[in-house]
Amino acid sequence: MLQPLDEGLWVAPAPLSLYGIRLGTRMTVVRLADGGLWVHSGIPLTPALRAQVDTCRDRRAARRSVDRLLEHDFERVVIAHGDIIARDGRDAVRSTFEFLG
Repeated sequence: MLQPLDEGLWVAPAPLSLYGIRLGTRMTVVRLADGGLWVHSGIPLTPALRAQVDTCRDRRAARRSVDRLLEHDFERVVIAHGDIIARDGRDAVRSTFEFLG
């Protein structure tokens, strides 16, 4: 679950194993000056965690942030944990954030 560290700063721990070694990981969520959120080292988004993250955000600001990202011409998306999207990354980002309106 999302744990507040400071004003506009939260973390959420998650299990992570590598070759049988339990390492653990954590997602960091930062509220930006424009009301959007910056998420570092994302973890699987359960319905409960998503509800918590939603309370931290300003949906309009998040939509503006995604729109600014989509102004760039990119093909690949590389994230810290998860699959690399080697082709059509921009389309994947667009469809992932459709829920923002």
